[in-house]
Amino acid sequence: MAFDAGMMTAVANEISERLVGCKIEKIYGPSRDEVLIHFRPFGGREGGRLLICAGANSPRIQLTRAEISNPAQPPVFIQLLRKHLTGAKLIEARQQGFERAVELVFEAHDEMEFRTTEFLIVEIMGKYSNVMLCDSGRKILSAIKVVDITTSQKRQVLPGMIYEEPPKQDKFDPFEENESGFVRKYNEYQGAPDKFVLQIYAGISPLVAREITHDCEGDAYAAWGSFENFRRIVASKEYVPTLVRDDTGNPCEYSFMPIRQYGSDRTERADDFADLLDKYFAERSRTERTLQRARDLHKLIENASARLCRKLDALRGDLADCAGKEDLKRKGDLITSNIHVIKRGDSVVTVTDYYDEAMPQVTISLDARLSPSANAQKYYKKYNKLKTAEVELSRQIATAETELDYIRSVADEFSRAEGEAEIAEIKREMYAAGYGRQMRNYTPQKVKDGAPREFVTDGGYRLLCGRNNLQNDRLVHRTASKGDYWFHVKDAHGSHVVMLCDGMPEPGVEDFTQAAMVAAYYSEQRSGKNVEVDYTLVRNLKKPPQAKPGFVIYHTNYSAVVTPDREAVERIAKK
Repeated sequence: MAFDAGMMTAVANEISERLVGCKIEKIYGPSRDEVLIHFRPFGGREGGRLLICAGANSPRIQLTRAEISNPAQPPVFIQLLRKHLTGAKLIEARQQGFERAVELVFEAHDEMEFRTTEFLIVEIMGKYSNVMLCDSGRKILSAIKVVDITTSQKRQVLPGMIYEEPPKQDKFDPFEENESGFVRKYNEYQGAPDKFVLQIYAGISPLVAREITHDCEGDAYAAWGSFENFRRIVASKEYVPTLVRDDTGNPCEYSFMPIRQYGSDRTERADDFADLLDKYFAERSRTERTLQRARDLHKLIENASARLCRKLDALRGDLADCAGKEDLKRKGDLITSNIHVIKRGDSVVTVTDYYDEAMPQVTISLDARLSPSANAQKYYKKYNKLKTAEVELSRQIATAETELDYIRSVADEFSRAEGEAEIAEIKREMYAAGYGRQMRNYTPQKVKDGAPREFVTDGGYRLLCGRNNLQNDRLVHRTASKGDYWFHVKDAHGSHVVMLCDGMPEPGVEDFTQAAMVAAYYSEQRSGKNVEVDYTLVRNLKKPPQAKPGFVIYHTNYSAVVTPDREAVERIAKK
């Protein structure tokens, strides 16, 4: 889903309503392509946090309530923004026509404390998205992405240049169109109706183009009526923040207007655009940010998994070769039982196979250089070698399978990591698990143990959910009492969940269901349906000697079947 001009209009309006008149308190750089600005409340305006993302995968500008961690060392662009804009007051947020660009106009003070005007210009244009700081004369002071002539010959963005708006697309402004012109162009266009709207008019995303032509059945005047409704929503600011979910319940589209093409079951209205964009980008942005900050860890996990898979394939192939060991022993026995008819120098011998009820004649190859008894010993030696190899290979396969299962559990917890603290704890876990030599430039540091996720059931019982294997171990073996309940998704990787209830009345059915829901949601089965979750008392859990972190065994348990529900889990999360 593209962040189109209609969405820019709606977001710019929300920024104006909530931030104009407020002063900048702090500026952060969550990642290389992001800017996070904190505004203080002022004069009835609530202030808040403004997130600008110029990354190619999820470019946008929005107010946000999501928790976003920040690196210890800010990028150079962020340092410059702090110098020029800390304490500055936002006086206007204006869109450049019906384009995906907005100018944030600030009243600031220069080094001599004279009042001045500065501009933060945000262009949301896919991989060409950018954020530029300009002075009162619109001279570019810096940009989050510097574009020189080697990058683009059409438009450069360099410090010292006067800012120029992006070149216009070869499309019509939808707000300058009239009925006759629309109908004529519609009837002349050779192609799908939604492609007509998308290719002829500027600032409209594929989703909105499909919505405009939805149910028009090729009628130009019906399409014009829907086109007029789209323009009315934008002009009168009758925005409807709408989120579209796919069949699995995950956000897949968003818009500033009602969406009918998917049906009412897959759409929901958000409270505002901050809530809408937080919901849509929460999972995607978290995953991208995690991968960006921990590419070395991600590569380590992938390489370890691939190496173990190759090792297991080789070991299983060698084990398959051991399947013929009994045939070798049989040949040795047959040579021994027929040693009186074999002469030195024979290369083959045909004997009766008394192991088979049919007593067939079989031919056995011999080494002509060896005596009959030496040939028999040669077959016995090969048999014993394969017998020993079979035991050792089985042991190595079991060890490698355990290691691979552990690495996959780390990969699962890494996929749900939400900040640098969790990534650091996973790195510490991998180092302790023996992967230190593969972790270049990593030095384990003594850090405070992270806190698990916490929830409260409707019955008032606390739920603690481990974020990684180290926390899972601490939950089960240190935090939990023997009378507490433990939950874990069945036959899959996931977090350990403990319901603290030792000394309290027996929890109700709803409490058990909610605990199982949390365990299912924080597992690799979070997108599944009818997920089975095992639960038992903590006293029933055992940790085998030398087992990896987070591994327990149990023989007595109950099971619950739940379908993970994000909203249900978030509702009981402790804020």
